[in-house]
Amino acid sequence: MKTEHLGDAYDFVKKDILRTLKMGLNRKVYVLPMFTDTFEGENLQFYRNLTSCDEIIELNQLQSNQNSLSPNEIIFADPDTGIHQESSEKHISFDQLTTISGQCHLLVVYDQSFDRNEETAGTKRNQIQGKLSALSGRGLHAFYLNLNGSLTFAFISRKKEVLDRARCLLTYQVALPSRLIPQENSSQVEPPQQGLGK
Repeated sequence: MKTEHLGDAYDFVKKDILRTLKMGLNRKVYVLPMFTDTFEGENLQFYRNLTSCDEIIELNQLQSNQNSLSPNEIIFADPDTGIHQESSEKHISFDQLTTISGQCHLLVVYDQSFDRNEETAGTKRNQIQGKLSALSGRGLHAFYLNLNGSLTFAFISRKKEVLDRARCLLTYQVALPSRLIPQENSSQVEPPQQGLGK
């Protein structure tokens, strides 16, 4: 997340999604912004208001389990680029998602980390299915909301019924059903092994 992008059109879509989930699921929202530059003062307050969050948290809090978060809340991860096999300043990894998903009711992730060269990487939908498969392999239920070429969100939970409720809330209130990409064979997802992703 960069300050130069703060308040762009994408941020207001994030606001709609998080407000819909917060009200519909009756949960608090904790935001993991993954800032790549300095956010403070008015910018930080604007970001807090924009995401309707109850608290801003840091990645090291979640990875070390040194936090007072209830496991019944929503976490929104807002990396600069998105989900990738390896973590970086701009990316959140599958292993990190596995760890974080065990500390919340629902995990929402902004993800624009896709290769636009379809000849080498395949279509965006195929890349999304690859990520959904990787999440399934870690025992996580998930679906994607694909609004356009770069406005894409992953919704992740260890409980299928949580995902089903989130999908119902988002359908028609935020997006048409055709924009939601489900996990293939989600009924076959195995629960994560203890300690996986740490």
